[in-house]
Amino acid sequence: MVGDMTGWLRAAGRSSTAVVLALVLAVVAGCTSGGGGGDGGGSVEGANPQGGVSVSAPAKAFTGASPVLQLSTVEDAPPPIGAYKLFGKPTRIEVRGGALAKGRAVVTLDYPAEATPQQVENLRVLRYEGNEWQALTPEHVDTARRRVSVSTDRFSLWGIGWWDVESAISTTLTKARNLLSTDGVLGIGKRVANPPTVECAYPALTLTLDVEKFVPGAITCAKFDVADASRRTLDLYVSNPHFTPFLLDLPAGVRSVEAKPDPDNPYTLLARTMAAAQNLPVAFLPAGGMIRLKVDLSKLTAGAAITGTLDAATPLLDLATATFKGMLPAEPTDPVVRAVAVSHEAAEAFACMYKHGTEISKLPNPSAADIAGRLVAGARECGDAIRKLGTRLAVAVGRQGWSPEQVASAAGKQVEELCEKLCPGMIRAILAMWEHEPLLMEVGTSIAEGANGFKVYRLGLAAVEPPFARLAEVLPGGDIPGFTVRPPIVDNNNRFGGGTLETVPSPGTPCVDQLKGKHWDTWLYPQPQFAARSYLADDIATTISLWYVRRDFRDLTSDYFVQLVGSGKCTLKPTGRYQERLEETSEPYSGPRVKGLADFRGFLTYVPNADGFHTRPRAALYDPSTGVLVLVEGRVADSVTLEDPDPPTLDALERRVGSQVEYLVHRLDDQLGTQFVAAN
Repeated sequence: MVGDMTGWLRAAGRSSTAVVLALVLAVVAGCTSGGGGGDGGGSVEGANPQGGVSVSAPAKAFTGASPVLQLSTVEDAPPPIGAYKLFGKPTRIEVRGGALAKGRAVVTLDYPAEATPQQVENLRVLRYEGNEWQALTPEHVDTARRRVSVSTDRFSLWGIGWWDVESAISTTLTKARNLLSTDGVLGIGKRVANPPTVECAYPALTLTLDVEKFVPGAITCAKFDVADASRRTLDLYVSNPHFTPFLLDLPAGVRSVEAKPDPDNPYTLLARTMAAAQNLPVAFLPAGGMIRLKVDLSKLTAGAAITGTLDAATPLLDLATATFKGMLPAEPTDPVVRAVAVSHEAAEAFACMYKHGTEISKLPNPSAADIAGRLVAGARECGDAIRKLGTRLAVAVGRQGWSPEQVASAAGKQVEELCEKLCPGMIRAILAMWEHEPLLMEVGTSIAEGANGFKVYRLGLAAVEPPFARLAEVLPGGDIPGFTVRPPIVDNNNRFGGGTLETVPSPGTPCVDQLKGKHWDTWLYPQPQFAARSYLADDIATTISLWYVRRDFRDLTSDYFVQLVGSGKCTLKPTGRYQERLEETSEPYSGPRVKGLADFRGFLTYVPNADGFHTRPRAALYDPSTGVLVLVEGRVADSVTLEDPDPPTLDALERRVGSQVEYLVHRLDDQLGTQFVAAN
């Protein structure tokens, strides 16, 4: 900045702080072009006396032998949008016979004598770029001749105007209200939300959630983190059906990962990123939104719980960051937001507002006026931290379109020094506006009504490995095609979850007698630590049973399965009432492909009421990482006799068992953390 910058600064210092702030931010915007050229070798000049605009540039800045500057008044130019206004008609500046390519030109514009003192204090050079006007701060102001000038490296439509303070303030407040209402911060005047959720038909069972004392209506879902081979890390999703946000304190073993929906404006993104950057054991559950938490089962302690209170820190944080919207010359880009969010200024601002927000959350049955008053007090006490944050953001926004050379230039340093000097005064004025702004009372009313009296909510967390009490939830019910539950005969304390078994198949594989030294009573958790259910459909009876191998015997069980799966055939020698008969199998496994250890064979058994031997397809699956042992067995239903004209074939039995295995492995992976489903 050159010329009468000192005089301009002196004049700006006499303006209101709100005006000064906007003026400084426009300075940041206006200094985003590159460096200037020299003035040797003569100059090229042009003027539009009617519009009070002239332009001059060194001749060597142009290409072409005889460049000519042509200026003309434009009668039908589109007006500026927002808080910027034009004096009179703009002027089009064009170059004939060349182009401005090697330096900068100086554009000089006259403002009218009838301009008010406030308009003079907020003069802007307006340049039309693409399809919108850009406001540039004059680099030279001559109040005696009512003239301003600015340097540029390109021509288009140019005009002289001013920044309308009242309009800008009104715009800022409107945008702040919209930000609070539309981006998951606070639903002003709303009560019920439709938050995003995740599909959760089959949640993980190794994490038990006690939601009795948690946020009413909150939707929770725990899913295994498939990136963790041990399956001891889970993603816990929490959806908030209320239009009031909640602050959650997280226990050891739980951390916040992300919040949805993603902010569609940079100011809410700044607030959320600031909070996440502090690495505090807290999570901010947005109004009408969803968060994803990461839970490490190995780090959960007895009695672990997520405690929640109404979140007044986020609305306070968003009110502060929304203040910057409408005042900055351009919206910050995501890289700028993320860089500012991890700065020490952001850490200081967040710490202060978080402190005041949590104090508000602990007030006993506060009124809307109480909350609004506390919000004002918090903004006032955090004013210095907010001013520092605003200064850092304004400088960063001004730099976001610059090249490295421009950032390092003297002009860039001048802009930073100017903003650091004047931006705090502007932000102080903006914060003062909030003290008498009805929006704060609306915020207070929404928080108070949404809470219906402040409470502390609790979501209990418990690692349950293995989840014996809930194993029956993994077994398919009658509403799943191909799984018609056999009508119960004996309830047996509901261990079988509805269906019943006359006998429970022995654990192991179809070749249960092939190897010696198997001690399932020792290897498995004892009864009733298992689940089983019978199914009957289309004259085919099937049984599914789930067991857990004790941790100390999982390697032995793996070895057992590996040896059997590798054998081409095995021998079954029934004893007692069963006749001795050899069984030969050509395929050790012919069922659906799984990642775990599996054996799928048919074996002969004597069925008393069927007068003979029948083949029973049987699939045995084992997941070494969790110790889950699964048996699926199919047979012809007892009701089928030798006289039946169309009994189920062996192929039909194998298809039924195979289809049940194919469905079951997905349920097991989702709910018990097994790894049966093969990668695509």
